[in-house]
Amino acid sequence: MGLLASILRTGRKGVLAPEWVASLDGKITSQIACGFLDEESIVACTSTGNIYAVNSSGNTKWKFSSTKKITKEEEFFMEDGESSRLKSSPVIADIDKNGYGEVIFGSEHGTLYAVDCKGKLLWSFKASDAIGGSACVEDINNDGKLEILFGSSDGRFYALSGSGKLLWRFNANSGIESQPAALSGLKKSKKIVFGTNDGTLHCLNEKGKELWAFRSSDKITTQPSIGNLFSDTRKFIVFGSQDNSIYSLNEEGSLQWAYKTEGKIFSKAALADINNDNRLEVIFGSCDDKLHVLSSTGKKIWDYETNFWVVAPPIVSDFDNDHKLEISIGSYDNSIYILEAEGKYSLDYIPGISGITGQSGHYTDLVTSEPGDYIAKVLSAYKTDGIIVGQAAFESGKSIVAASETGKLYKLKYRGI
Repeated sequence: MGLLASILRTGRKGVLAPEWVASLDGKITSQIACGFLDEESIVACTSTGNIYAVNSSGNTKWKFSSTKKITKEEEFFMEDGESSRLKSSPVIADIDKNGYGEVIFGSEHGTLYAVDCKGKLLWSFKASDAIGGSACVEDINNDGKLEILFGSSDGRFYALSGSGKLLWRFNANSGIESQPAALSGLKKSKKIVFGTNDGTLHCLNEKGKELWAFRSSDKITTQPSIGNLFSDTRKFIVFGSQDNSIYSLNEEGSLQWAYKTEGKIFSKAALADINNDNRLEVIFGSCDDKLHVLSSTGKKIWDYETNFWVVAPPIVSDFDNDHKLEISIGSYDNSIYILEAEGKYSLDYIPGISGITGQSGHYTDLVTSEPGDYIAKVLSAYKTDGIIVGQAAFESGKSIVAASETGKLYKLKYRGI
């Protein structure tokens, strides 16, 4: 190993290892949720139409079946097994203010369910077509009560009360698989933003009236991320599209910047200050197999290339309590990676060493970069038995739960060495 390679591989390292592995009864088909029910829990949906709640020890607390009989006409328009498969990611929220979390999720047969902390049905609401995206739970009108916001393949966007009553609906004229997000403005009420399958990002007020719309070139299935990118009063909306680009808009829907990748973007972006510059960086995965890290102005800081698509949203946290942030990413190459959030600063030329060397974002000695660039630094990786379809922070961000398509949940801990 050369001197430069030795220098690049010194410093922080660690071990990512499972505390337990839990097996469910079918493929996990969407992002998972972690949160408080009557205790800290993980909730996952499967291809068999069941939704599971698993406790912090990896034991199943309960399962709820969403399967239902469908008509021959409905069956004609569905692929085999589609009527039972759950593509909507679950959401945990205390919608009835009883101190316990409820689980809200949608089904391919168009039903939105609310299940209590014990796995008992509270209520259901029927849309006219599949609910493939997740709900957003927010108090959008500041009346002290939570509303439930979601879209459907029927082209409509719905707002329900916490008890499942329809408040209003908006006709988007295109199927909706994007999870909405709420944007707090200067006034008390909130704006709601969501994407549609025709590539439009819509912004509605709390009563369901459209305020503006922005058009990308392809389907939007990601949940928008909202944050003060420059640590001032301005809020920005960051979202990816299947046109391979990630966009940043201001609150009025005007484009601030766009960044082109080489693959479709299904991953919600994480916004975090990873380098202590008092600005939020944009961290997201793409089907070009990479994790991308951009500045608040949309400039590349560094990226890391795995061996397949990066679809699960990244997690930014101090997993090992060393007062430094790490990034967890899950890849379709079956692996979870822990990377140093700030990256590694690399000078390609070192006095006394002739020649210029390159470094790659891979788990190797040498990487390609311009002189003085930041590059990816992998701290550890763990290989599961299947592609990673979801991951979530658990135990206040001190552990990770990863979901494999094969139907397994992995609780993983990262420990620095």
